[in-house]
Amino acid sequence: MLQISWTGTDGSSWDLISGPIALRADGIQGLGMPTTADTVRATGLTHGQTFQSWRLQPRPFFMPLIFQDASRYDVQGLQRSFWRSMEVGKYGTLAVTDSAGYRRSLQLRFVDDVNLSYSVDPYAPVLGEKAFGVNLIADNPFWQGDTESITFGLGPGGTATFFGNGSSATPFYIVKSAGGTAATLSNFGDLPAYVTYTIAAPMTSFDLTVDGHHVTGAIELVDDETLTIETSPQSQIAYKDDGSRMTRYLTAADFAPVPDSGEPVPIGIDVVGTGSVTVSFRPQYMRAF
Repeated sequence: MLQISWTGTDGSSWDLISGPIALRADGIQGLGMPTTADTVRATGLTHGQTFQSWRLQPRPFFMPLIFQDASRYDVQGLQRSFWRSMEVGKYGTLAVTDSAGYRRSLQLRFVDDVNLSYSVDPYAPVLGEKAFGVNLIADNPFWQGDTESITFGLGPGGTATFFGNGSSATPFYIVKSAGGTAATLSNFGDLPAYVTYTIAAPMTSFDLTVDGHHVTGAIELVDDETLTIETSPQSQIAYKDDGSRMTRYLTAADFAPVPDSGEPVPIGIDVVGTGSVTVSFRPQYMRAF
């Protein structure tokens, strides 16, 4: 049996299987395959059509809900809290965990309450047959798995220098790829996944690779600074933790995804510095389970 929870736009958490407001056993829409919008070509000279490309449409999601033994709860407070978790124009998260413990989540925003009707006493205990529903929409139609990541610690702490501790020379390190060719990531999702690099100071330059594709730069990081590089086509950007944009300082930006083959893909880290580099991504899936 699936475990399903809702984390609202206000941060509140709702157990939609055994909580006071729960999903009905049947009628949940949006857990399965998405809807595609295909681009095709047809001419008057041939029969049928020729497929060219596809994209996914936004994913509608319907929650059929019911109060669990509403007589035990403060129905007025419960309803107010629940609807406050669905602020218009903001995203909540629906998470689905299967019997093996694997979790996938979907970002959803409120659409409507299916024109829910009320009695003159809207906070009277709701009987079992007085079920209700909520329509939501996932602008990003993909279900996402938990983050997969690998972190490279790139050198010793303290004040050791390239010439050894105690030297009066300028402290610096030259550190090759931590983990070397043994460092790999595997993507078991349904689609190729683009990584995010998070680089922590101290660092002066880097050469980062995924499956032989390089992202390089000479960007100095000092003290507690971090640099984040997002490689997804939806947002290809480099920025420091203070928000300053650093994309123009990248000297190579051959952004490439981790293929969805499930096979190990080599990750390379070659830097000047002694901070750390984390390479992470979230697998994307067509279905919730």
